[in-house]
Amino acid sequence: MSSDDKNLFLFVHVAKTGGTTVRKFFAQALVPYKTFIHLGEPTYTQEKAAGIQPFAERPEEERAGAKVICGHDVTSRTHLLVPGKVPHYIAFLREPALRLISYYNFEMKPRRRKDQPVVDFEEWYRQARGKNITLGWLYRDVFGETSPRHVDRTVYKRVVQRLEDFWFVGCSEHLDRDFPLLLRFIGVSGTLDNANVTGVDFPKLLEPTEELRNRLNSDNELDFNLYTHFRDRLDERVRELQASLDGVSDADQQKSAKSGGWLRRLLPS
Repeated sequence: MSSDDKNLFLFVHVAKTGGTTVRKFFAQALVPYKTFIHLGEPTYTQEKAAGIQPFAERPEEERAGAKVICGHDVTSRTHLLVPGKVPHYIAFLREPALRLISYYNFEMKPRRRKDQPVVDFEEWYRQARGKNITLGWLYRDVFGETSPRHVDRTVYKRVVQRLEDFWFVGCSEHLDRDFPLLLRFIGVSGTLDNANVTGVDFPKLLEPTEELRNRLNSDNELDFNLYTHFRDRLDERVRELQASLDGVSDADQQKSAKSGGWLRRLLPS
């Protein structure tokens, strides 16, 4: 697959899966607000301060320059803002227990900075966290679904089906391994510098003991099943991408577009 102007790469940023690292990389490797678009904070605040129009409000010919779009606000319809390009949706997932613990450590950062008391993890988890929040976020915020309202096996099956139409679904623990491969398709070179790292950018207040890890994964069974579903298929997908660099690649380039799912229905005929 050649990396030319007809390709658009969209990174759906699931919280605490390496998205800040990805954003900072592309902000250096590409041209912010032009070839690289970030949908989320702190970019919204920076755009407003600089008098830059939100991406969706810019003229179509200006939006056409986008090569990579990433952020928490990337949805399954974001590619429609750049008509005429082949969308390649990408997401990274993380084991729910490790993601929750990382999220807790991250959210305690401003409390420590302001000398406020740190909330105990069990209290934080009980009061502030729903179950299977990654699955619910993907279903509602990324795919725009509203029914059923509660996350259940039906929601799980629908999200798996839609994510299988993504060009690449990876796991955050393999980001360092797989990201350089993705960059070869995007046509960008460089090295990742990890950002928002627990124990480096904010204190590691809680360690993932085996007992805690097992309990959180059990509590969030559908999130865990979603993670393992794609984790168990990841090596095969990496081999497919590696092979496509050496052989016939047009079919791979059209992987999402030729599927019978949600993405095909959104693409122009």
